[in-house]
Amino acid sequence: MELVDELDLAPINREVMLNFTPDKKWQIICTRQKEQGYNSARCLPDYFLDRVSAMALLLYPLEEHEVKARIELVNALRTALRTQPISFVLRFLQLGGLSCLLYFLTNMDYDTAQSSIHTSFIGCLKALMNTSQGRGYVLSHPDCINVIAHSLNTENVRTKIAVLEILGGMCLVPGGHQQVLDAMYHQRSGHERTRFQRLVYDLERTSDNYKEDVNMKTAVMSFFNAVISYGPGQDHLEFRMHLRFELIMLGILPVLENLRSLENCTLDRHLTFFEIMRLKDEKELASRFETVHIDMESAASIVEALESKLAFTQSYPHFLSILQHALLLPLTSTAWQLLDQLSQQLPLETDDRSIHDYDLGLPNIHTSVHHLEDSEDANGGTSERLQYLEKMNSDLSKQLSEIQQQLRESTFGKESLCQSLDLVNTVLDRETTEHMATMQKHAELCEVVKQLSIEKSASLGKLTALSAEDSVVPSPAAPAAPPPPPPPPPPGPPVPPPPQPPAGAKLSTPSAKSTVSHVPDVLLPSPKRNLPMPTTPLKSFNWSKLPETCVQGTIWTEMNEEKVYNNLNLAEFEKTFSAYQRHDVSSSEDFRRHTLKKTKELSIIDGRRSQNCTILLSKLKMSNAQVVAAIIDMDRDDQISKDLCEQMLKFVPIPEETAMLEEHSQAVTSMARADGFLFEMSRIVHYEERLKALCYKKKFSERVADLRPKLDAVRQASKEVYRSKRLRRLLEIVLAFGNYMNQGQRGNAIGFKLDSLNKIVDTKSSVDKNVTLLHYLVETIERTFSDVLHVTDDLQHVKIAAKASMADLDKELCSLQVSLNDIEKELDFHQSRSQTDTHDKFVLVISAFLKEASNSLTDLEERLSRSKQWFERACKKFGEDSKKIQPEEFFGIFDTFLTAAYDAKSDNDKVKLRKVEDERRTKIEEEHRKKKDEARQRLQQQKSEEGSKHTTKPGDECFNGTDASNLSQQGDFDQLISVLWNGEVFGAEMIQMTQRRRKKSSTGMAALKASCLSLSGNTDRERPADNVGV
Repeated sequence: MELVDELDLAPINREVMLNFTPDKKWQIICTRQKEQGYNSARCLPDYFLDRVSAMALLLYPLEEHEVKARIELVNALRTALRTQPISFVLRFLQLGGLSCLLYFLTNMDYDTAQSSIHTSFIGCLKALMNTSQGRGYVLSHPDCINVIAHSLNTENVRTKIAVLEILGGMCLVPGGHQQVLDAMYHQRSGHERTRFQRLVYDLERTSDNYKEDVNMKTAVMSFFNAVISYGPGQDHLEFRMHLRFELIMLGILPVLENLRSLENCTLDRHLTFFEIMRLKDEKELASRFETVHIDMESAASIVEALESKLAFTQSYPHFLSILQHALLLPLTSTAWQLLDQLSQQLPLETDDRSIHDYDLGLPNIHTSVHHLEDSEDANGGTSERLQYLEKMNSDLSKQLSEIQQQLRESTFGKESLCQSLDLVNTVLDRETTEHMATMQKHAELCEVVKQLSIEKSASLGKLTALSAEDSVVPSPAAPAAPPPPPPPPPPGPPVPPPPQPPAGAKLSTPSAKSTVSHVPDVLLPSPKRNLPMPTTPLKSFNWSKLPETCVQGTIWTEMNEEKVYNNLNLAEFEKTFSAYQRHDVSSSEDFRRHTLKKTKELSIIDGRRSQNCTILLSKLKMSNAQVVAAIIDMDRDDQISKDLCEQMLKFVPIPEETAMLEEHSQAVTSMARADGFLFEMSRIVHYEERLKALCYKKKFSERVADLRPKLDAVRQASKEVYRSKRLRRLLEIVLAFGNYMNQGQRGNAIGFKLDSLNKIVDTKSSVDKNVTLLHYLVETIERTFSDVLHVTDDLQHVKIAAKASMADLDKELCSLQVSLNDIEKELDFHQSRSQTDTHDKFVLVISAFLKEASNSLTDLEERLSRSKQWFERACKKFGEDSKKIQPEEFFGIFDTFLTAAYDAKSDNDKVKLRKVEDERRTKIEEEHRKKKDEARQRLQQQKSEEGSKHTTKPGDECFNGTDASNLSQQGDFDQLISVLWNGEVFGAEMIQMTQRRRKKSSTGMAALKASCLSLSGNTDRERPADNVGV
């Protein structure tokens, strides 16, 4: 029985399920328990409520995957509301699920309203209404139907269809028809004449999507038929005609004729029912005026019927007066609209209070006039908006003209730059030709130098042979003169000189060894071996050279690379690794590209380091000369930011780089950008120390500004916790609870460690696991010790102090002092050397800075000392050891506890609000239940009075004999929407009316219908035969 109750089945299905065999019942129970075990772990109402509440605070996402994730979440909720047991739905409703869904629909942004997320939320409401409990919550909620109706303002067709299905179904539910009419009145915009104007417009407009068009128009027509035929319209002709006249005023009749062209059976069924009921009601109304037919779209026909009916009655003079005064009304819409509203209200003012329309209760005339004036003001606001947009359009046109003028000026400037560029290219071609001639001369001079080197080597060989054959040692006073020096090198890249010859020629010594021993040291050659020299400068090999003192006893003493050179193709090697690549220049343009690329070829430092240095220089946006000038001037103009200055410290030339750069000092113009920068920086005296001093100066104020508030926060927070009476009172309350709860050795405590404050939340209530000791503590303080709640006002600096580390503060202050001492030493160095550069402002700038920095550091040290003293006093006050606990830990305890207490207070407030909401909802449900019971009793009484009398009213029966009200009471809301969509809910009336029409139709017309159907090729889109003649 519990499972049957959870499934919320209709009485018929309930009886069928109870008659199942025991085996079948056991199988259903096992399957249901398995599903509940699976779903309970993954699909709890609390989970969906938290996610939907969080989603309501977010705007429409830009990423597509986020949109899909939200749609999947809402679809999962919709599926759960449909498939989970009734306990899931009840739990969802009790937790405020309906309010959560309505809050999202009310506060969603425009993009969300036009998306599928909106459609999914409407689907959740539809699934919720599929149960009697959910439908009861919807009907009892004061704004639920209004919010659903407001969703008609979207442009999303699927959302509109879902909303119309719900509203149409609610018209068939007891108590829902009036709420739907009220909601339609609330959802209309200020510029709409009536509440149905938007829907009539949706009927009229078309799109390229045939399926969406048909579905939308079917949903609108099913809604119109439900609104007109149910509620008061079931029994009262006046109400049906009142709503239908409202639609006729909007021009629905010609629109319905055009809808026949869509040739859809379901849509045609609704169109047929609307037309049948219209003709029937008009016939019944005409019978009251003792006539056969009244043309409702003809003013003359209506006046004629009224005149014939009212003639010779007391009402005729009033009728004539109304027409006469109508002649005097102004042609503005306001007066006629007021008269229209009054004429709509009067037919519904009867003794039967069941005939009622929200916006048609008889109002005070002045109130109606004010309302119409407000509507005119709203239209006036629209006119002001239009004028504002026109003004914006004019301003944008002016801005566009200005931009076009700037574009023309830029185009003219571009043409001027192109002319200048052509002139520069001409000059560059001329200089390129001259440079080619110079390079030719340079090549010839290189050949001469090579020839002289060969001749010199031959002369040295002869000289060595002569010295070995001569046995007479010449006098030291008469040494042979050295050979003449080689001719000077041509302009261009420097060529290393050949190795020096021996000290003398034709020396008569016993041995070469004794000869060399008498040669002065300045004449000894630097290399130990006779190595070949390259004829052109080569790229450098970045190795680390072993000192001669470290070579003895190693493998390097056993090597002789002179033999290797005989097997090497040195000419090819020089061509491959030459510092200056030569190419055949066929034209001036090719040579220009070649020379531009060649200037980047000479790179000495490491490739990755060079690349990073080039990136830094691109951020500097300064030439090397400007950087040197800024460093010498100590950047008094702030050309270098502190971040770039700190980055420059990573590219200080190391000694090896400085030595290699000095070797190529004559080729500075050919160096890569990074190499040239490092070369220029290496020429600055104490460049690294000077740059460090500059960085320290730039970042000093920022570092001091970062330290000062942290030191002050520690001192102020220490004072606050030391002096706060509210904090002391709070700890007393905690101590009282602790001693009351703890017994034995853990009880009777005089005090407790501060970290125990954050363990309060670990103690949970035995009644409700969601309630902790902290929740109860906060509730007790709020109820009894309300002043303690303001303890956060006493501890304003605790949160900042919780982020301060005394060790880090000491370390930072010590680092500032050490760096300042280094700068003082560097200042002494610059003061001791003679100042030859008048642009060097190091001494001037740093001297002034040191005075200011020294005062600032002294102030920081004093602040640090006072902070430590107050922190020690605070720790001692609470029984903590200041040497074992740091400020971030000490104050972090208070910060964490106060934050948790604030969250606990928020939880308590939510519980209170939920309790009040539950009580209010229970009261509303009780009142609704009483009204429902009274209505049921009245219905039973009416049935008993009628006895065996049975009358069929429009829409009372479905085609299969199921009563619409029975469907709504049994909880089959989806089935109710289905039969409404298909038109089957109007089946009895349609069958009755079509049978009457068929009896009056001629045989020829029937033959014409049959021939038309036989010629139709698409059976899916053809109309039923009985609908063709309507």
